[in-house]
Amino acid sequence: MTKQAISAERSLFAALAGRERDEGMELAIVGSFTTPDRRGNGRGIEVFRRNSRDEWHGVCGLPMPNPSYLLLDERSSSIFVAHGALGMVSALRLDREIGALGRINEQQLGGTNPVHLAISPDGGHLLVVAYTSGNLIALPIMENGALGPASASLELPGAPGPNTSEQRGSHPHQIVVDPTGRWLIVPDKGLDKVFTIAFDPATPSFSIVSEYIAKPGSGPRHAAFHPNGSTVYVDNEMGGTVSQFVFDGHSGSLTLVGSQATLPEDYSGPNATSEMQLSPCARSLFVANRGHDSIVRFGVDAVTGALSVAESWVATGGAWPRCMTLGPKGDELYVANQDGNNIMSFALSASETLVERRLVVETGSPSSIVFAGP
Repeated sequence: MTKQAISAERSLFAALAGRERDEGMELAIVGSFTTPDRRGNGRGIEVFRRNSRDEWHGVCGLPMPNPSYLLLDERSSSIFVAHGALGMVSALRLDREIGALGRINEQQLGGTNPVHLAISPDGGHLLVVAYTSGNLIALPIMENGALGPASASLELPGAPGPNTSEQRGSHPHQIVVDPTGRWLIVPDKGLDKVFTIAFDPATPSFSIVSEYIAKPGSGPRHAAFHPNGSTVYVDNEMGGTVSQFVFDGHSGSLTLVGSQATLPEDYSGPNATSEMQLSPCARSLFVANRGHDSIVRFGVDAVTGALSVAESWVATGGAWPRCMTLGPKGDELYVANQDGNNIMSFALSASETLVERRLVVETGSPSSIVFAGP
């Protein structure tokens, strides 16, 4: 984009969004699936203005293949992109004043189908989970926000689970940094394991610290820490359950406490869980069901982190809810319905239950949402 075009776009944006900025204008950035093999009809990355009334208005877009997971850096100036089903990641620069995106660079992974990203505790590496090739990859983050060539990789070992169509090998699906920054928790859907991993940025290198072996065919997908730091939740994509663990911060080991079903007893159709979100005060754990197309709520003990049985189900207002994320103020939960081609919002009540479902925007195959302030 030329300097003249940037100046014109800034002027236009200021004219359109001055009132919203005064009221606390923010940006919502949405990634999507774009290729037929992923049932994609998205347009790449889209940037929306979000005003204090939670009205979303398109600002710009950046066409690119399957930007299915987005990660905003701590300064909200760079966005890292996982290109689902492909073998690369990208770094983008975000101009928060006008909502414009610029390409910094792309890097090949030495792995296939990146599905989740995290920044290493030291801030110097982008950590990538490659679902299809079954490995973890680290790429250095340069001072200008660019990504360097992959500097570390770890293939996750084990025998595939019994589901021959979904468990053909190691399929890690997420990488979660523990609250101390010492450990990484990696659920592996293909091996029915939850790994605890150490990452040494000086070497750099990954090493396996412990492995929890889950129920065969359950398919651990995502993990989340309770604020107490010693409770971990893992949703099992194919098992239709959420497991609660005690986490030993010294050894990195996980000990199962119990599991709760994510579906009503009278539902017998197909289903696959996707994301989890703890409410801001950690009184509720929300899990998305794809197939049942619902969000299930579990009550959470504020001190121990213990889960209740499922307390309620709310329809997502679309098909195949892939992504859930809390809004910047923590009072709204946003759900990206991949096959429903929409993003819905749910207000959180004082008791942290979901109320007031509302259509936010219609957009093709949404799969990831991040927010950036003014």
